[in-house]
Amino acid sequence: MSLYFSVRSRALASLVTALAQVLATGIMGSFLDWKRFSINQRARFGFLGMMILSGGVWIWAIVIQHKYQQNRPALDWVDREFGEGWALYVFQQVEVALTYNYGYWLMGFLAKKPAEVVRYTSVARGVEAAGQCIASGISSTRTAPIVSAGLIMAWWGIALPLGFLVVRKVGIEHVGAEGYVPEKATVPDELELDAKRMKV
Repeated sequence: MSLYFSVRSRALASLVTALAQVLATGIMGSFLDWKRFSINQRARFGFLGMMILSGGVWIWAIVIQHKYQQNRPALDWVDREFGEGWALYVFQQVEVALTYNYGYWLMGFLAKKPAEVVRYTSVARGVEAAGQCIASGISSTRTAPIVSAGLIMAWWGIALPLGFLVVRKVGIEHVGAEGYVPEKATVPDELELDAKRMKV
Protein backbone atom coordinates (compact mmCIF):
# COMPACT_ATOMS: atom_id res chain seq x y z
CA MET A 1 0.00 0.00 0.00
CA SER A 2 2.73 2.50 0.89
CA LEU A 3 4.64 1.75 -2.33
CA TYR A 4 1.81 2.08 -4.83
CA PHE A 5 -1.20 3.89 -3.31
CA SER A 6 -2.17 7.41 -2.26
CA VAL A 7 -2.73 8.42 1.36
CA ARG A 8 -6.52 8.48 1.05
CA SER A 9 -6.48 5.06 -0.62
CA ARG A 10 -4.50 3.70 2.32
CA ALA A 11 -6.92 5.29 4.79
CA LEU A 12 -9.86 3.68 2.99
CA ALA A 13 -8.03 0.34 3.03
CA SER A 14 -7.52 0.60 6.81
CA LEU A 15 -11.26 1.09 7.35
CA VAL A 16 -12.40 -1.58 4.90
CA THR A 17 -9.88 -4.21 6.06
CA ALA A 18 -10.92 -3.78 9.70
CA LEU A 19 -14.59 -4.27 8.81
CA ALA A 20 -13.81 -7.18 6.46
CA GLN A 21 -11.70 -8.91 9.12
CA VAL A 22 -14.46 -8.63 11.72
CA LEU A 23 -17.04 -10.03 9.28
CA ALA A 24 -14.80 -12.83 7.97
CA THR A 25 -13.65 -14.01 11.41
CA GLY A 26 -17.25 -13.91 12.65
CA ILE A 27 -18.30 -16.16 9.77
CA MET A 28 -15.34 -18.51 10.25
CA GLY A 29 -15.86 -18.66 14.03
CA SER A 30 -19.56 -19.43 13.57
CA PHE A 31 -18.70 -22.22 11.17
CA LEU A 32 -16.07 -23.71 13.50
CA ASP A 33 -18.65 -23.74 16.32
CA TRP A 34 -21.47 -25.11 14.16
CA LYS A 35 -22.67 -28.39 15.68
CA ARG A 36 -24.23 -29.64 12.43
CA PHE A 37 -20.81 -30.96 11.37
CA SER A 38 -18.49 -33.10 13.47
CA ILE A 39 -15.33 -31.51 14.87
CA ASN A 40 -13.29 -33.42 12.31
CA GLN A 41 -15.43 -32.17 9.42
CA ARG A 42 -15.20 -28.59 10.67
CA ALA A 43 -11.42 -28.94 11.00
CA ARG A 44 -11.07 -30.32 7.45
CA PHE A 45 -13.48 -27.90 5.76
CA GLY A 46 -12.04 -24.92 7.67
CA PHE A 47 -8.51 -25.91 6.71
CA LEU A 48 -9.47 -26.48 3.07
CA GLY A 49 -11.28 -23.14 2.82
CA MET A 50 -8.46 -21.25 4.51
CA MET A 51 -5.75 -22.84 2.36
CA ILE A 52 -7.67 -22.26 -0.90
CA LEU A 53 -8.10 -18.59 0.07
CA SER A 54 -4.41 -18.29 1.04
CA GLY A 55 -3.17 -19.95 -2.15
CA GLY A 56 -5.42 -17.79 -4.31
CA VAL A 57 -4.42 -14.57 -2.54
CA TRP A 58 -0.69 -15.24 -2.89
CA ILE A 59 -0.92 -16.30 -6.54
CA TRP A 60 -2.83 -13.05 -7.09
CA ALA A 61 -0.10 -11.17 -5.18
CA ILE A 62 2.66 -12.61 -7.40
CA VAL A 63 0.72 -11.62 -10.55
CA ILE A 64 0.10 -8.07 -9.29
CA GLN A 65 3.67 -7.61 -8.04
CA HIS A 66 5.00 -8.75 -11.40
CA LYS A 67 2.76 -6.22 -13.13
CA TYR A 68 3.76 -3.41 -10.73
CA GLN A 69 7.43 -4.29 -11.14
CA GLN A 70 7.17 -3.76 -14.89
CA ASN A 71 5.56 -0.34 -14.50
CA ARG A 72 5.45 1.10 -10.98
CA PRO A 73 2.07 2.84 -10.52
CA ALA A 74 0.95 5.62 -8.17
CA LEU A 75 -2.70 4.79 -7.67
CA ASP A 76 -5.65 6.68 -6.24
CA TRP A 77 -9.26 5.48 -6.04
CA VAL A 78 -10.19 7.43 -9.18
CA ASP A 79 -7.71 5.45 -11.31
CA ARG A 80 -8.92 2.63 -13.56
CA GLU A 81 -6.39 0.07 -12.24
CA PHE A 82 -6.98 0.94 -8.59
CA GLY A 83 -9.20 -2.03 -7.70
CA GLU A 84 -6.99 -5.00 -8.57
CA GLY A 85 -4.14 -4.11 -6.20
CA TRP A 86 -6.23 -2.42 -3.53
CA ALA A 87 -8.63 -5.37 -3.25
CA LEU A 88 -5.62 -7.70 -3.03
CA TYR A 89 -4.49 -5.86 0.11
CA VAL A 90 -7.95 -6.24 1.67
CA PHE A 91 -7.97 -9.98 0.89
CA GLN A 92 -4.45 -10.37 2.31
CA GLN A 93 -5.57 -8.83 5.61
CA VAL A 94 -8.68 -11.04 5.71
CA GLU A 95 -6.51 -14.09 5.04
CA VAL A 96 -4.23 -13.17 7.97
CA ALA A 97 -7.24 -12.79 10.31
CA LEU A 98 -8.70 -16.15 9.24
CA THR A 99 -5.34 -17.85 9.70
CA TYR A 100 -5.23 -16.56 13.29
CA ASN A 101 -8.82 -17.55 13.93
CA TYR A 102 -8.42 -21.07 12.61
CA GLY A 103 -4.94 -21.52 14.10
CA TYR A 104 -6.03 -20.74 17.66
CA TRP A 105 -9.12 -22.95 17.29
CA LEU A 106 -6.88 -25.79 16.10
CA MET A 107 -4.40 -25.32 18.97
CA GLY A 108 -7.28 -25.72 21.40
CA PHE A 109 -7.78 -29.26 20.12
CA LEU A 110 -4.08 -30.14 19.96
CA ALA A 111 -3.55 -29.32 23.64
CA LYS A 112 -4.16 -32.18 26.05
CA LYS A 113 -4.02 -29.98 29.16
CA PRO A 114 -5.11 -26.34 29.66
CA ALA A 115 -1.48 -25.30 30.28
CA GLU A 116 -0.50 -26.67 26.86
CA VAL A 117 -2.81 -24.17 25.13
CA VAL A 118 -0.64 -21.37 26.51
CA ARG A 119 2.56 -23.13 25.43
CA TYR A 120 1.28 -23.81 21.91
CA THR A 121 0.07 -20.24 21.40
CA SER A 122 3.36 -18.90 22.77
CA VAL A 123 5.31 -21.03 20.29
CA ALA A 124 3.02 -19.84 17.46
CA ARG A 125 3.57 -16.20 18.41
CA GLY A 126 7.32 -16.81 18.64
CA VAL A 127 7.40 -18.31 15.14
CA GLU A 128 5.32 -15.38 13.90
CA ALA A 129 7.76 -12.88 15.46
CA ALA A 130 10.68 -14.70 13.82
CA GLY A 131 8.87 -14.52 10.48
CA GLN A 132 8.26 -10.79 10.94
CA CYS A 133 11.97 -10.28 11.65
CA ILE A 134 12.88 -12.08 8.42
CA ALA A 135 10.23 -10.12 6.49
CA SER A 136 11.52 -6.82 7.90
CA GLY A 137 15.06 -7.82 6.96
CA ILE A 138 13.99 -8.55 3.39
CA SER A 139 12.00 -5.29 3.21
CA SER A 140 14.99 -3.26 4.39
CA THR A 141 17.00 -4.37 1.36
CA ARG A 142 16.44 -3.62 -2.31
CA THR A 143 14.79 -7.00 -2.81
CA ALA A 144 11.72 -6.75 -5.04
CA PRO A 145 8.36 -7.30 -3.24
CA ILE A 146 7.65 -10.23 -5.57
CA VAL A 147 10.40 -12.18 -3.75
CA SER A 148 8.48 -11.91 -0.45
CA ALA A 149 5.28 -13.04 -2.16
CA GLY A 150 7.15 -15.98 -3.71
CA LEU A 151 8.62 -17.00 -0.33
CA ILE A 152 5.18 -16.90 1.30
CA MET A 153 3.79 -19.02 -1.53
CA ALA A 154 6.60 -21.54 -0.97
CA TRP A 155 5.78 -21.74 2.77
CA TRP A 156 2.13 -22.22 1.83
CA GLY A 157 3.15 -25.21 -0.32
CA ILE A 158 5.07 -26.71 2.61
CA ALA A 159 2.27 -26.04 5.12
CA LEU A 160 -0.50 -27.57 2.98
CA PRO A 161 0.44 -31.28 3.23
CA LEU A 162 2.01 -31.02 6.70
CA GLY A 163 -0.97 -29.14 8.11
CA PHE A 164 -3.40 -31.66 6.69
CA LEU A 165 -1.56 -34.50 8.45
CA VAL A 166 -2.49 -32.82 11.75
CA VAL A 167 -5.96 -31.57 10.77
CA ARG A 168 -7.23 -34.99 9.65
CA LYS A 169 -6.89 -36.27 13.26
CA VAL A 170 -8.68 -33.35 14.95
CA GLY A 171 -11.71 -34.60 16.84
CA ILE A 172 -10.41 -38.17 16.57
CA GLU A 173 -6.99 -38.23 18.26
CA HIS A 174 -6.68 -34.51 19.00
CA VAL A 175 -9.70 -33.81 21.18
CA GLY A 176 -8.46 -30.92 23.28
CA ALA A 177 -8.30 -30.29 26.99
CA GLU A 178 -12.05 -30.04 27.72
CA GLY A 179 -12.17 -33.45 29.38
CA TYR A 180 -8.93 -32.95 31.29
CA VAL A 181 -9.05 -34.09 34.91
CA PRO A 182 -6.14 -32.88 37.06
CA GLU A 183 -4.07 -35.67 38.57
CA LYS A 184 -4.60 -36.08 42.29
CA ALA A 185 -1.59 -34.93 44.27
CA THR A 186 0.17 -37.88 45.88
CA VAL A 187 0.81 -37.68 49.60
CA PRO A 188 4.20 -38.92 50.83
CA ASP A 189 4.01 -42.33 52.55
CA GLU A 190 5.02 -41.06 56.02
CA LEU A 191 2.40 -38.30 56.01
CA GLU A 192 -0.23 -40.79 54.87
CA LEU A 193 0.69 -43.13 57.74
CA ASP A 194 0.53 -40.24 60.24
CA ALA A 195 -2.95 -39.33 58.97
CA LYS A 196 -4.12 -42.94 59.42
CA ARG A 197 -2.70 -43.10 62.95
CA MET A 198 -4.50 -39.89 63.89
CA LYS A 199 -7.79 -41.34 62.67
CA VAL A 200 -7.25 -44.50 64.80
